[in-house]
Formats: sequence, C-alpha cells, structure tokens
Amino acid sequence: MFLQRIVFKAKYGKSLDVVEVIKRFEPLAKRYGFPLGRVYTDVVGRFDTVVWEAEFEDLNQLEEASQRGFQDPEFARWFEMLQPMIDHGYRELFRLEHHW
Repeated sequence: MFLQRIVFKAKYGKSLDVVEVIKRFEPLAKRYGFPLGRVYTDVVGRFDTVVWEAEFEDLNQLEEASQRGFQDPEFARWFEMLQPMIDHGYRELFRLEHHW
C-alpha cells in the first residue's frame, strides 16, 4: 500500500478555490482508476496550504492511472483551471509498513 500526498501552496486567499477545483477531479479520478482521496486545508502553519491524499494498492496502479489522465484532453483542461491558483507544490510518496 502506498500513500501519495500532494501538497499545494495556493496563492493568497485561494485555498478554498483550489479545493473546489480538486473536487471537480472526482469523476475523472474514477475514469482513470485513481482511488478516492482526501483533501485537507491548513489550520495552523503556512497559510493557504492544501493537501490531497490518496492510497494506492501498488505503484502500478498509480502509474497506470496517471498515464490515463495525462493522455486525456479533459485532464489538461482541468489542470489548466488549477494552475493559476497554485504558487508551488510538491509530492510525497509513502509505503505503508504497519497497520493496526
């Protein structure tokens, strides 16, 4: 099991707009084979931070879903809505080592 965490630093005052655009990804996620995820916003710490998490059974699932998305013009249009609101971001990938 792998956890992908994408951390966006939204432009000032735009974090909730970023969340709304991420919500629009849900039907595309289903089409591409992405698992449903969770979206968080900051409570303390850096302002306008949005964290998007999803769990994948294996790296093949992540790679295949990503490839389907990158090949779809509808994904490109969705991503164009997101880009102007983002200052910067990064991706983290974690392997689940223990669960109880």
